[in-house]
Amino acid sequence: MIDYSIIMVMFPMVLLGSLIGVLINTILPDTILLAGLTVILVFLTVKSFMTARKLWKKENKVMNENAIDEQEKENLNQNIESKVQRLYLGNQEIIQKDATDNNEDAKESVDESTNKLSPAEKIGMQF
Repeated sequence: MIDYSIIMVMFPMVLLGSLIGVLINTILPDTILLAGLTVILVFLTVKSFMTARKLWKKENKVMNENAIDEQEKENLNQNIESKVQRLYLGNQEIIQKDATDNNEDAKESVDESTNKLSPAEKIGMQF
């Protein structure tokens, strides 16, 4: 798409720059013109490299901060996982202890109920 409002602003400046360039080209000798263009090229190159370096440093800083954030997230996830595992293992131990206690209670209640039986009933349970 063509943005005509930008063209209307830039076109007069482009025409003025072309007019000045043609006048300078006819007035100045080739060596001075070449030296002037070389100075402009070097200036723009240095300015571009300085801007690129500044952006590179800024991007590296952001990337390093993100890497630190990712490392902190990973550490937090590992801490959470280890705590969950400890809780799980602790709960498993409690469950096993409860199961053992329940089995012992069940055995005791069976022993008590068998002690209350008569010898004839005990013989009947054996078959």
